[in-house]
Amino acid sequence: MKPNAQEIKISGTGKANITIKGRTYASFLQDVGVSYDNAGPRFDEFQGSGEDVPFKNHVILKDVQLPISFGFLFRYSDNGGKTFQPAQRSQKKETYIGPAYEIYKISSEDAIDNDNNDSVMYLSVDRI
Repeated sequence: MKPNAQEIKISGTGKANITIKGRTYASFLQDVGVSYDNAGPRFDEFQGSGEDVPFKNHVILKDVQLPISFGFLFRYSDNGGKTFQPAQRSQKKETYIGPAYEIYKISSEDAIDNDNNDSVMYLSVDRI
């Protein structure tokens, strides 16, 4: 897998409600593409810039059949969105697991300050 890409696999059976959202902590424009197959191929894109600024959109999926996988691709633009480059790297996912929920956190670095949080994405799973 590319250094700017991550995959999150949600295992198990049954159904879940899933939310995807994120924040940016960068002056460069950040772009995160999220691909998955939920009753057909889907792709959602998150873009934004600024310090501790939520991405304007979020995704809420109801009654998702498990298992399901999500691909995250991190990019950035240093010219206001005219062109995008792959983020230098994405960090290994952090996982928080409770009795009927899971929260996954993935972040990226756009190669400038090495703080590893230029884009931060959260995927939450509520098993139903």
